[in-house]
Amino acid sequence: MIEVKDLQKSFGDVHILKGISTTFEKGKTNLIIGQSGSGKTVFLKCLLGLFDYEEGSISYEGKIFSKLSAKDKRNLRAEIGMVFQGSALFDSMTIAENVKFPLRMFTKLSESDMDERVNFVLKRVNLENAHNKLPSEASGGMQKRVAIARAIVNKPKYLFCDEPNSGLDPKNGNSYR
Repeated sequence: MIEVKDLQKSFGDVHILKGISTTFEKGKTNLIIGQSGSGKTVFLKCLLGLFDYEEGSISYEGKIFSKLSAKDKRNLRAEIGMVFQGSALFDSMTIAENVKFPLRMFTKLSESDMDERVNFVLKRVNLENAHNKLPSEASGGMQKRVAIARAIVNKPKYLFCDEPNSGLDPKNGNSYR
């Protein structure tokens, strides 16, 4: 379970999150709906620990994120998959290398086990023949599917998605629900 209490985040004098409190229960799909510019992405980046916040708390399974050691934060991040709104792929890495990145960062799998996992998730998102392409050689929809593959490659306990269907055609957009 993830519990958020009175979360507040500002950028200078602009208050983006004004006392957000919510609970995300295990095994449930939750949606955060709001107008463009209402702070949904900022909220997700706070949940991920990418943004610090001024007030409030975020806890994962009862452990307050801001009080975790650097090692415990890293271990928690290994359990989180994230699909960013703009895909956030590494331009200098192939599609397979982009997907493999979290495996290299957070696991001790052998190279062959990593390759097997990458092959599995790329097939899952209908990109089994795109391993050696660079992101610049892929369409926007393909890039989004690479981002989805990268987010799920570690079999995350928590999966956060910021507009995961944007840029996908209707057929592919419905495939991952």
